[in-house]
Amino acid sequence: MAARPELWDFPPFFCLQPTVATRRKQIAMWTEYVKSFSQHHSKTCINIFSDQDLEMFSNSKINRKLDKAGIREVLNSLCAQGFACWENETQNICLITLFPFSYIASDLYKWALENNHINSIFTLFELQTSSEAKTYAFFGLHMRILIEALKLLQTAQKVILIPGTTDDSLGIKFVS
Repeated sequence: MAARPELWDFPPFFCLQPTVATRRKQIAMWTEYVKSFSQHHSKTCINIFSDQDLEMFSNSKINRKLDKAGIREVLNSLCAQGFACWENETQNICLITLFPFSYIASDLYKWALENNHINSIFTLFELQTSSEAKTYAFFGLHMRILIEALKLLQTAQKVILIPGTTDDSLGIKFVS
């Protein structure tokens, strides 16, 4: 079991606090807890509507649970830290990763260098499922998470993204 925050049995912990400084600390505790819980339970996807009653967000001992607005704020914090991204614009489903996007981006480029794939073109699907990538952090990750990491590489001019008709047909060219 992931270690629960020290305020877990304190009912106000499950209500967003109005004071900015207090809320900042509260969200930080929730964020660390959700990362730890997700890692411990291999949970990579959180649905704001169907996961609200999970033990991650509810404490049956004190009959409290974090509401949808609180869950959304915690997940937005994870997104801001680079550990999560929203699956789509509705922001109902959040994809969580063990590693920050910056680490995944670095790992992708390391893979390209170590396997002599600079100036080679791949589809997102090929990157996600390549047998060469089984020992790298990005192997098997959700496509949206890979896209977020690839955007960082694009900003650093280490990759060129070539639009495809679908996410999995997105072309990726690693450059030096």
